[in-house]
Amino acid sequence: MKHLMRLASLLVLALTLSACSDNVTGSLTQPDNTTVSKTDLLVPGELSPEEAEGIILMRQEEKAARDIYIVLGQTWNLGIFENIAAAEQKHMDAMKRLIDRYALEDPVVSDEVGVFSNPVFQQMFDDFTAQGQLSIPEAYLAGQTVELQDIAALEDQLAFVDNTDLIQVYTKLKEASLKHYDAFLIHITTSSSNFNQ
Repeated sequence: MKHLMRLASLLVLALTLSACSDNVTGSLTQPDNTTVSKTDLLVPGELSPEEAEGIILMRQEEKAARDIYIVLGQTWNLGIFENIAAAEQKHMDAMKRLIDRYALEDPVVSDEVGVFSNPVFQQMFDDFTAQGQLSIPEAYLAGQTVELQDIAALEDQLAFVDNTDLIQVYTKLKEASLKHYDAFLIHITTSSSNFNQ
């Protein structure tokens, strides 16, 4: 039994580390040793109103996820939340680059944790932080559900966007969210088996 628990712990650690090392857009090193995002090298296409709205929504979605994980990381002092919050910051930054690229108005008027101009994302933050502060298993479940929502939102965007840069960013974000989901699932399974002993 101890061997199985050690194996599960190692698997949790490996998934947590891989879940938090996602590179959203990739980068290239220039001859002068500066780096540039691969997305920045793509020629911007014509942005439809729906694509513009999607960028605005996904920027807020990523902030909500980041803020939830920051609060749960502070509540439980668990590395998974702190690490995935750092990854979500990268996702926020990727969306900000798209906002700047297409000269859109940034909906994130305050970077303060838990502050949103859109009531939908304020409610998302309030609900999931409340759930996640009930217990550690509930925190993992909240994280898993946040990732499911993020994946669904990205799939909605990928169903209609046709600009190469948007497709690239959303595909990378979805891959990262799937890793985060898997990491939470492993933690849920491991904590459940620990509580049942």
